[in-house]
Amino acid sequence: MSSELSKTLRDLTAGTAGGCAGIVVGHPLDTVKTRMQSIHTRGLYSGTIDALVTIVRKEGWRAWFRGIAAPLLGNAPVNAVMFAAYGNAKRAMDLEWGPDPPGKTSHAKAAIAGGWGGLLQCAITTPMELIKCRQQVTQGRTGHIPGMGDTVRALVSEAGLVRGLFRGFGATVLRDVPSFAAYFWAYEVTKDALRAYAGIPCVDKRGKVVVAPVWVLLTAGSVAGVATWVSCYPIDVVKTAQQTLPEGTPASERTIAAVTRRIWRSEGAIGFTRGIVPTVVRAVPSNAVTFLVYEWCLQVMGHHD
Repeated sequence: MSSELSKTLRDLTAGTAGGCAGIVVGHPLDTVKTRMQSIHTRGLYSGTIDALVTIVRKEGWRAWFRGIAAPLLGNAPVNAVMFAAYGNAKRAMDLEWGPDPPGKTSHAKAAIAGGWGGLLQCAITTPMELIKCRQQVTQGRTGHIPGMGDTVRALVSEAGLVRGLFRGFGATVLRDVPSFAAYFWAYEVTKDALRAYAGIPCVDKRGKVVVAPVWVLLTAGSVAGVATWVSCYPIDVVKTAQQTLPEGTPASERTIAAVTRRIWRSEGAIGFTRGIVPTVVRAVPSNAVTFLVYEWCLQVMGHHD
């Protein structure tokens, strides 16, 4: 196996494991965020705690995890694209601009590679999040909770394969390119700052890379998650509202501009922060776990050797 292919497979495996762990930890609060953003359900809850309690009281604890199948199943191809693109872009920049010191990643390279990876994975993220959001806002008023297959069939029946499953693609691109740039930039900046503060070297006396301690990885992952959502939250609100519009909504009312105007006219600027509390709260443990598992897997597979 070639060295480049081996590195790509390491990126893929570590990213997939970290992503799945983060999804499981953060999904209940993701469900709350989607409920608070959706035009259908945004007025039903007074806040994050009320939403968590109301959902479990009326629908059972399983409702917290409604829609989790789509991101879990989609996580493998998303991370196949995301982390492979991120790692390959960094290595390409190393060849063009020179390699980074052992154990360190240039902050500029991290941002550029993150934005590139964010762009490429949008083709998978868009239908995955569309299905997830549709399932999360379903409240079972008819007594039937549609599964993932039912949701896909309904979307395709309504608007065709491409238009049905890729609703919100433009908003997803506008969200993910800058947010993934911020994600990896914030992670590397925070990790380097904490290493310097604690006096933790990047390499030992033998020249071997020293993996950052758990508390550094958890803190850096948490900061990265918060930075990501702060950088893109208004467009995420628009994307979710766009993807959860009722069936039969005219095409002219489904555009990014139309949805943005609707939110502004009905709620003003505060409408673009709807659901931000559960999102930021979720970002801390979810991304802390994601990066911890990611770095741990890379270490186990010898990437830091």
